[in-house]
Amino acid sequence: FNKRGAIGAVREDDDINPNKESSGSEFYIVLGNIYTNEQLDEIEKTDKEKRLNAIIESLFIKNQDSIQKIMKNNPEKLDVFQNKLIEQASIIYKKTPELKFTAEQRKAYTTIGGVPQLDNNYTVFGEVIEGFDVLDKIAHVKVGFANRPIQDIKMKVKLIK
Repeated sequence: FNKRGAIGAVREDDDINPNKESSGSEFYIVLGNIYTNEQLDEIEKTDKEKRLNAIIESLFIKNQDSIQKIMKNNPEKLDVFQNKLIEQASIIYKKTPELKFTAEQRKAYTTIGGVPQLDNNYTVFGEVIEGFDVLDKIAHVKVGFANRPIQDIKMKVKLIK
């Protein structure tokens, strides 16, 4: 999960990359913030709403032609069709993974911090175990376009099993 020090794979936004495929050449290291349990509860709730709305929106986009035909030929049947799409979205929604923080995640997010909104959306494949002072220094360099450092930062990394 995306606690402070987690190393994850970057990916394109959902509208470009609906399968959430990770980049093979870019990564991120989480610094993040410390959260309260109430804030984590709100993130879980907001995630539920976002997931359902995204599913509904995708179904409406996929059925755009049908919606336009109904509006043109049988506008009185539009509500029935839209309700069917919402029912379909509800079924799909129940099958999607829910963002529900474990006790371990809550402990990390309320003590060392992180970015819990990234959970269930990005692949975490490693973790920083020392050198946090270096990460803090990197976090304070000047950045330009797309939040990229103005000057490249070279890293020496040691991978361990």
